[in-house]
Amino acid sequence: MFAQAAPEGVLPRFRVTDVYVQGGGFYENQSYSNLADFKALAPQSTLLTTDLTGYDQSGAGGYSRNTSFSVLAGFQLRNSEGTAYRRNPLLRAGITYVSATPYTNGYSKEDYVQYDVLTSSSGDIQIYLDSLTYRDLNMNYRSDQLRLDFSAIFRTDPAARWSLYGGAGFNAGLSFNNSTVITYSEYDVTKMRFSNGNEYTYFYPYSTDQYVTEVVDNKSAFTGSIFLPLGIDFRIARKGEFFKRLHLYYEFRPGINITSVPELKTEARSFGSSNFGLRINWDN
Repeated sequence: MFAQAAPEGVLPRFRVTDVYVQGGGFYENQSYSNLADFKALAPQSTLLTTDLTGYDQSGAGGYSRNTSFSVLAGFQLRNSEGTAYRRNPLLRAGITYVSATPYTNGYSKEDYVQYDVLTSSSGDIQIYLDSLTYRDLNMNYRSDQLRLDFSAIFRTDPAARWSLYGGAGFNAGLSFNNSTVITYSEYDVTKMRFSNGNEYTYFYPYSTDQYVTEVVDNKSAFTGSIFLPLGIDFRIARKGEFFKRLHLYYEFRPGINITSVPELKTEARSFGSSNFGLRINWDN
């Protein structure tokens, strides 16, 4: 790209002026995931054959909380006369990594038995001793994703101490290290209930036969999103050849994410990415 020669007296079509490095949270809307979905993701699982009679469902829906990281370069385009470069729009291109948990589900059950009653010597207070057994079956589909990232942003004065920007963008790539993780835990609790209404619970630590994990590898797939980059930029210093080129910024990306799971389906879901970053500029 940089080897393209411009006619004499005419500037090259574009120039690189910025490098962006940013990281933060990736929040994706999780659609309802039922047991049948996870049996399709992990057909050989023995934990998913657990009798769930009396279990309550938990952990389905809501927004997942994961991480994202991007490295981008900023490009300015020349004007139509070829005599100068446009301040807006600034084009950005680079690579984005996302960790995602698009599917999650869980079931829990509590068994309760009162096994003793203690009475104080004065007879004024009674203490009820309860034995509780908690059983939890949790399942998560996890994914690492690497995407090519493109956006165009429009900025207020980028040389100012503070500036704002907004625009539009998209990214596309592949998911890898896709896996389904299923865990079953069972642990005992002793609860003391006093006749005056107070309660105290004593938890015992997990033992090896009470915590079991299965990990099933899944297929890679296409992934991508469209989004609106919205940001605020702070220039660290006005003077000094080094520090005046450094900018701290915050960028929020609301948008639509494409989640493709070969064993299940492809869905479009809302998401938000919240990032803090460092921008290095050598133009202003």
